[in-house]
Amino acid sequence: MKDFAENFDLNDYEFNSKSDIGIYIIHGFSSTTHEVKELAEFLGSCGFHTRANNLPGHATDIDDCNNTTYIEWLEHVEKDFADMISQNKKIYVIGSSMGGALALHLASLFPLNGIVTCAAVLHFKDHFTLQWINPITKFFYTKVSKRKRFDKNIRNDLKFNGYNQYPLVALNEYFKMAKLIKSKLKKISAPIMILSSKKDLTAPKINVSIVNDGVKSDIKKVKEYEYPSHAMLMSGIDQKKIFKDILKFIESN
Repeated sequence: MKDFAENFDLNDYEFNSKSDIGIYIIHGFSSTTHEVKELAEFLGSCGFHTRANNLPGHATDIDDCNNTTYIEWLEHVEKDFADMISQNKKIYVIGSSMGGALALHLASLFPLNGIVTCAAVLHFKDHFTLQWINPITKFFYTKVSKRKRFDKNIRNDLKFNGYNQYPLVALNEYFKMAKLIKSKLKKISAPIMILSSKKDLTAPKINVSIVNDGVKSDIKKVKEYEYPSHAMLMSGIDQKKIFKDILKFIESN
């Protein structure tokens, strides 16, 4: 079985680099820039300098992902951010799923003009398994089919981005990283918009409360949408509404 699903993108993207207002966009765990490219294009067309790069261990193969540490993810986004801040007078960060967690990490370190988290995951659907069981079983089962993590009645109807399987060693790294980021939420004071979806099967709703209650931002906006899947920035019924709401938030901050 091939490692990757249909929605797989090897490319990094940058649009409208002449603008001095930058927006750094981060994709999710085991996914690629495919899930954020359309937002990067849209915001680029609205006059912003946008960048979306593949994270270490992503857009390669699943074994590479399992050999990647969370420190590499943190260092990667810090470097990308430093590159953008050297070019832009104002900068915003948008992240989807694990990208949302990484966006929070950047906001805990640097003064941002705004941050948008989309289905950010700091608390997992199977949190107990990741906390106590996965650190042991990862040595015997390094990957598992994404479909098998969902109910049999719906799994064949689901579509996935990036790898077809979850890299379980890397997932354990994500769990450790999420714990670290959660402990630093109180350092975040930038304006923040927290987006979620009613149909999200991956990010438990408690994540919205964790972020909203944890950050010290004076400006907080929380929005929930009806139709998107966990990859809520991709094409769908609510995509235009989500893009419009993100644009409005950026323009107001």
